[in-house]
Amino acid sequence: MVNVKDRYKQIEKIKQKVDFLNEMIGLLEAEPKKREMNLPSDIINDIMAWQKAEGTPR
Repeated sequence: MVNVKDRYKQIEKIKQKVDFLNEMIGLLEAEPKKREMNLPSDIINDIMAWQKAEGTPR
């Protein structure tokens, strides 16, 4: 049961991050000239880890 609760918490955190990123995408789409946006460090770290895992250059 503990593993299920931990997994549920992880899923909820991921959902929150996805919602946040969707909101940021909406803001960028509303202002296409905007080139920079401040993101929380945990999201930046997740993006960098994903890029490293995918072999995508920065």
